Amino acid sequence: SVVTPSSSAVESAPSQPEPVEPVLEPIPRDEWYLKLVNKTNVMTKDEKVTTAKSVDGIEVDARIVEPLTQMVAAAKQQGINLQTVAGYRSYDRQEKSYKSRVAQFVKDGKSQEEAERLAADITAPPGTSEHNLGLSVDIQSKASHDYADNFKDSAEAKWLLDNAATYGFILRYPQGKESV
Repeated sequence: SVVTPSSSAVESAPSQPEPVEPVLEPIPRDEWYLKLVNKTNVMTKDEKVTTAKSVDGIEVDARIVEPLTQMVAAAKQQGINLQTVAGYRSYDRQEKSYKSRVAQFVKDGKSQEEAERLAADITAPPGTSEHNLGLSVDIQSKASHDYADNFKDSAEAKWLLDNAATYGFILRYPQGKESV
């Protein structure tokens, strides 16, 4: 014999919601904030960035001024004093810095090839620095005016790790992940 629920049992049984498939939106690979610049994804000299002055007078891509300003203000409200110390660097400025570093190594007796390799470890060649996009900002504590390794242990660094994503920012090169 075949057993089937009665119509009254069907009406009184709790209804199970139909499974809903999540709606996945495609990742917009061409968005300006997803542009990757590094040694293998080189920005050309012809690419232009619209910049504006931001916190501490640092020049950045104009599109990040507001979230950067909001982030620094929120930190200050919580007793965290962030200082932006570097932002946008033009291709020409990056080229000048890199060539200057190479010249110093050559002056110190290194071959041109070795000088370029050593210089690239300290100063990115032009078009390979995220600073050329104007989307990268170096931040430090107002209490510490250098890029010392102890920043990672500061209240400012902890605050940034906990809060930067709220404003659309990430720690780009976490310690131990610089090669990624």
